[in-house]
Amino acid sequence: MTPIQSEEMCKALGRVLAWDDRFFQRHPERRHRIRRAYPAEIQFHQWRGALNKPIPDCLRVYIGKRSTGPTRCVIGFMAPDAETDLSEEDAERLFQIFASHGDHSLNNPAAHISAAPSSPETRGHIE
Repeated sequence: MTPIQSEEMCKALGRVLAWDDRFFQRHPERRHRIRRAYPAEIQFHQWRGALNKPIPDCLRVYIGKRSTGPTRCVIGFMAPDAETDLSEEDAERLFQIFASHGDHSLNNPAAHISAAPSSPETRGHIE
């Protein structure tokens, strides 16, 4: 990565972090958030070596965010049309699932489509 590319990625990541911070400011009752990953986040995870394998067409990259704690960001994989308007309970469960995702888990895409939690609030429409 060139210095210019690195600078552009850092600027983009800064914007994304600010958006996440605003989400938690607007929703103080929330501790977890699940959303689609932005290109700069995917690029960052590839650059740091956490994501090296190609992502299968049947999956998309998602980000799990936590407002506090030692691990505040995890990367995970779900179906392209996965629901991200989740209850706090479901977002927390999915954050924990994402914590185990990585290159090794891209070998079994079906597991990511069926492993998402569901609660009465989402009626099973997370995957």
